[in-house]
Parts: sequence; C-alpha cells; structure tokens
Amino acid sequence: MKNENSLTFIAIIIAGLIIGGAILISGNGSPADEDPVIEEDEQELAEDSEEVSMDNIELDEWPSLGDSEAPVTIVEYSDYACPFCGSFFEETFPDIKENYIDTGQVRFVYKDLVVVGGDKAAEAAHCAGEQDAYWDYHDLLFQNLEQDRDDWADSEIHAGYAEELNLDSQELVDCFEDGRYTEKVQRSTEEATGLGITGTPGFVINGEIVKGAQPYEAFEEIIERELN
Repeated sequence: MKNENSLTFIAIIIAGLIIGGAILISGNGSPADEDPVIEEDEQELAEDSEEVSMDNIELDEWPSLGDSEAPVTIVEYSDYACPFCGSFFEETFPDIKENYIDTGQVRFVYKDLVVVGGDKAAEAAHCAGEQDAYWDYHDLLFQNLEQDRDDWADSEIHAGYAEELNLDSQELVDCFEDGRYTEKVQRSTEEATGLGITGTPGFVINGEIVKGAQPYEAFEEIIERELN
C-alpha cells in the first residue's frame, strides 16, 4: 500500500512539471522572446557615447600615420602589454589602415596609456622613433607581446629588437637606460585618464570616445558618419 501511494505521489509531481513546462514554453517567458530586449539594451549602450574636445589632446610630436589634414583623426591610447590592444592591432587596425588611413581620410595617432605594465616598451618605442623607426618598433612589440612582455624592462631585449630592425642598438639602449621618454609616457597616461579613459585600448575619434577593442564595423560606422 505504501508503495502504491509513493508511486501516485511521484506521478503527480511529474505531471505538474510537464504542465508547468508547457506553460513556460507557450507563454511570454520563453528565452526567444527575451532576445529583442537584450539587443535593445546593447543598442542603447552603444549610442550613449562620450564627447571630449580635441583641443585637450596633445597631438604634436606624437607618432601618427596618414594625412595630417585628414577630416577624421583617431587617437589610440594603448598599452603594449595589453592583450586586447594586441587583438586590435592584429584584427582591426589593418582594415582601418587599408580603407581609411592609406586613402587619406583618417589621421591615426598612437599615444600611451600604461595600465598593465607596458611603460618600458613604450619608452623603447619612442627611442626607436629617434631613428625614424617608431612604427616598425610598434609592430614588433605587438608581434612579441605574449612571449616578451615580462622582459621589457631589460635593455638587452631592446638591443635585440634594434638589431632585428637594423637600428643602432647601442644608441637605442643608451636612450632607453637614460629614461629619456619616461615623462612623455607618463604625461600621455595622465592625459588619457583626465579624459575619462582608464582602460586599454581607448580611442578618441574626432572627439567621440570609444572604449575597448571594438570590431572594425564600430569604427567604420563612426568614421563614415564623420566623413558625411
């Protein structure tokens, strides 16, 4: 008798679960019905952009690519030791360069925002700039980010990079060890945080702040809007 009562009780529970599941699937609480709400929230966040004055950004004597008179200026605040900055360099920057920088529509300025320890790499890159090799050094640093970032305080690794790029390695090392660009890197970091950019990579596109390693399409949308 006890076994029969137990089986009856279990059957009632199972039936209740089946009915409840059917109501949930047919009602307004289905996961499929929630998707449009999530998309709308994401769209609202994307449209909630921040604006700053380009007059508050130091552009002279900073490495740049493209026409200095281009109608759109993109300033990237980046840390050479930041994996997300590396992702932007590998995945998004090449398309921006090909479609907008090389065509004279965008001026691209690279500035330093040290948040995860890429300060020494940044200083070495500016030292390479004294030999007209800033961008070559910039590319090499990102290409070696994962394997070398813990060693960038060591002048020997920068001597090796200089030799790889056919630079005067002793001249670069002397610049690096003298800390010739320590203050410049720090100044740029302070500028970025003053604008409200505290993570890397961060961008300012004609005064509009874009935070994070956004996909190419996000940059394309803003650039096209500025051009038109």
